[in-house]
Amino acid sequence: MIKNLWIGASGMNAQMQNLDTISTNLNNINTHGYKKRTVHFADLLYQEKSKLGLPVNEASKTEFGTGVKVNAVSKDFGQGELIRTERELDMAIEGKGFFALKTKDGQTVYSRVGAFALDKEGQVISGSGLEFIPNTKIPAGTKKIDISQDGIINAVKNDGEKEQIGEIDLHEIPNPDGLNALGGNLFQVTKESGDAKAFQPGEHAPGKIWQGFLESSNVNIAEEMANVLMAQRAYQISSKTVTTADQMWSIANNIRR
Repeated sequence: MIKNLWIGASGMNAQMQNLDTISTNLNNINTHGYKKRTVHFADLLYQEKSKLGLPVNEASKTEFGTGVKVNAVSKDFGQGELIRTERELDMAIEGKGFFALKTKDGQTVYSRVGAFALDKEGQVISGSGLEFIPNTKIPAGTKKIDISQDGIINAVKNDGEKEQIGEIDLHEIPNPDGLNALGGNLFQVTKESGDAKAFQPGEHAPGKIWQGFLESSNVNIAEEMANVLMAQRAYQISSKTVTTADQMWSIANNIRR
C-alpha cells in the first residue's frame, strides 16, 4: 500500500508539471513569436516479484510498475499567424529561420521576434536592446526603410533615391527542439540543437521576411483548455489512488486491533 501511495504521488507530481506548462502556454498566447510547449510522459521502472505459493521461475514472476514521470517538454516551432503592424522595423519570418542577435557579452542568440527599433545612434536593435546581426545603421536623412522578402535593407532618402545599407541573413537550426530557452523569446544553440546555418531568405529559401508584420504565438487556446481539463482529470485519478491506498491502510491497521 505504501507503494501505491508513491505511484499516486508520482502521477500528481507529473500532472502538476503538465499544468504548469499549459499555464505558461496560455499566459503567452499574446506574446509575439512564442512557441508552445508540450509535456511528454514516461512510465517509471518496473519491479519483478514472484507470486506467493508458486515455484520461483520465470513463469511465476509478475511485473509491477512504479508510477509515471515527465520525460521531456518539447517546443513546437510551428508557424504562428502573421499580424500586420505597419511599422517599418517590424519583421516576421514566414517558414523556417531565426533572427540573430548579439548580447552585451558578445554571445550570439536567436529569436523569431522581429520587433526592432533604433537606438540614439541609429543602430537597429531588438526590443530588449540587443544588437541586430548584421550590424545595421540607418543613415541620417532617411525618409523610409524598405526591407524586401529576401532580406535586402534599403534606405529611401527624401528625393526618393534608394541606398542599400544591409542584407539580413536568417539562421536555420538543425534541431530547434534542442535549443536552450533563455527567456524573452531568446534561444541559444546547444550540442543537441546543432550549429546555426545562415541562409538568404526569399521565395525559394526555407524562410522569407515580411516587413510591417509580426509573428503571433502559435498557441491554440481551445486545444490548451482541453489539455487543462484532461490534466485536471488525470490529477484527480492519481489523488484518488492515494486516498484509496490510505483507506486500505487504515482498514488493515484497524484489523490488527
